[in-house]
Amino acid sequence: MKKLSIFHFGSILNGAFDVIILGYLALKFSHNPDEVIKVFTSGFVARILLVYFSGYIIDNHNKKTILLYSSIIRSLSLLFGGIMSLMGLLDIFTLSILSILLMGNKQFYSTSIRTLVRIIAKNNLSASHAVLSIAANIAGIFAPIIAGVFLKFNLESYLFFLAALINVLILIPLMKFKYHEEIKTKVSLFKTHHEFIKVFKYAKQSGAFFYVVVMAFFTFGTFTRNSILVGFLNENLQVKAVGISIFFATACAGAIFGSILMQKYFKKHFKIENILLFGTLLHGIFYILFAFSTNEYFALIDLFMISSCFVLWIEFQAIWQCLTKKEYLAKTSAFAQFLSFIMSIIFLQLFNFLSINFKYMIFSIGFIYILVGVTIFLFFYNFKVKEYRLKILKRKLKRKIRRKLKRRLEKKRDKQREEEAYFRER
Repeated sequence: MKKLSIFHFGSILNGAFDVIILGYLALKFSHNPDEVIKVFTSGFVARILLVYFSGYIIDNHNKKTILLYSSIIRSLSLLFGGIMSLMGLLDIFTLSILSILLMGNKQFYSTSIRTLVRIIAKNNLSASHAVLSIAANIAGIFAPIIAGVFLKFNLESYLFFLAALINVLILIPLMKFKYHEEIKTKVSLFKTHHEFIKVFKYAKQSGAFFYVVVMAFFTFGTFTRNSILVGFLNENLQVKAVGISIFFATACAGAIFGSILMQKYFKKHFKIENILLFGTLLHGIFYILFAFSTNEYFALIDLFMISSCFVLWIEFQAIWQCLTKKEYLAKTSAFAQFLSFIMSIIFLQLFNFLSINFKYMIFSIGFIYILVGVTIFLFFYNFKVKEYRLKILKRKLKRKIRRKLKRRLEKKRDKQREEEAYFRER
């Protein structure tokens, strides 16, 4: 798990570099925010299209191999970007191609890593996801600082090369990571639509569907918030570039704090269903407070608490993965991402069409979370959570029984050795 965490840290660091450098260069070349949106939209559309195939491909191929190829393609893409930047050939069209390559690649990476964690972390699924979340958020704190230094001195070409180098170096822990997987059945890629329908039906039957939908809401909320956060801070609090970096770093720090607190305290003292219910409600309340905050310091505290509550996403993910069969893991994850992407597009386009400002957009996200907390849990409270808890208890009992049997066996062996030694002496 340690090697996988190092690999994940490097990948997320690179992912943050991608967003910063593409946004910076698009604005530098065009001086038009609309062009920046076009660059990111091209990558986002590529990711939505690949969602359809990614789950099927990952479930039917070795996850470690997919992560390896994903890293190699990312390294080559970043190297291409660095060379084009040095030669002065970068423009909006080239940045859009880079966005498609990097964002499309990210779809395979994110689904593969989640599925791989579920397979290798059988007994400590939630804790394993929390470790990856902490690694990702530490990367999220450092990425703007490193990128800011390079961009301040107009060294964007070398930032591309640094990202490519990091991506090559993180292949070392991935190669050393021991993982073997046998794929028994492979379905034709042209039959993917049948698999997608199967996943929907399976998720409904297994009870995982409810958690997949809630997880999609969490992903939607964070993606939408990050898309409008810069505009909200500029428009409502007049926060400048340095201040925006502090806000993003605070969000990452909040997620780290929440992950540690969840694993070390809340899960030991409270029932998981109560944590999910009240945590979702608090998530929505902090969003509403953030929307109407008039002071930078209060806004920072609210954002910190929002990110702390976001770790509930890890628990929802652990539950649906526990309820889902191995052969459906990646497909179900892709289905959840597909739902969140569609929700984000509808939400952003609707609010742009209605010309509603950022404050009320943030308020609406908070209101949606409160509806999720009240309405869904009102009808599905404790839904399949007992089954999840029973599975965890069974695994713990199995481990205890194994330990006891091992101790008994060791004692028996020790007794036999003592008897043998005694007879030899006689």
